[in-house]
Amino acid sequence: MRESGRLTRHHTHSIETNATANRDTYQRQQKQSKRRTALWTVFDEITETATHNQRVKRQRESPQ
Repeated sequence: MRESGRLTRHHTHSIETNATANRDTYQRQQKQSKRRTALWTVFDEITETATHNQRVKRQRESPQ
């Protein structure tokens, strides 16, 4: 465990390993979040286009 109040080599290695794993997890989550945001942006654009096209189609079909 601890040797006279100091961390052993095993402990410092574990701390470094955990820090690396935490960093990797954080970066992966950030990428996923950006990807999700990009997908929703595309989805919103498609929805807006479809709504616009429906509106135009209805205007053309309705007698003026």
